[in-house]
Amino acid sequence: MKVNVKKIFLITVITLVILIAKISSKIIINNRFIANYPDADQEHRLILMSILNVYEPYIAHYNYGNYLYKKEKYEDAYHKYLNALKYNIPDDRYCSVRINISLALKKYADGKPDSEA
Repeated sequence: MKVNVKKIFLITVITLVILIAKISSKIIINNRFIANYPDADQEHRLILMSILNVYEPYIAHYNYGNYLYKKEKYEDAYHKYLNALKYNIPDDRYCSVRINISLALKKYADGKPDSEA
């Protein structure tokens, strides 16, 4: 059986182009989503992010937590980060989620009046 090197090369190149396009589009969409997130809490956007990140569903909750943190809604951000932990997070991102949980919890605790803390 003769191996056609040109076909193998072409398939490899096409596969790489598709992978690069997928990764690039996911990064761009996630960044635009965070930048343009509305002030209102709209769960349908979280669902859309989950669909876009079907292989990494934690990203939607993590990004939403980041958005809430920037809006100084620390308790809500804390809960979104906790939701992110329910999914299989890659080892290189797990620490980031845990750090953000700690930061949101600290900010929330710092912002409460002494009688509530």
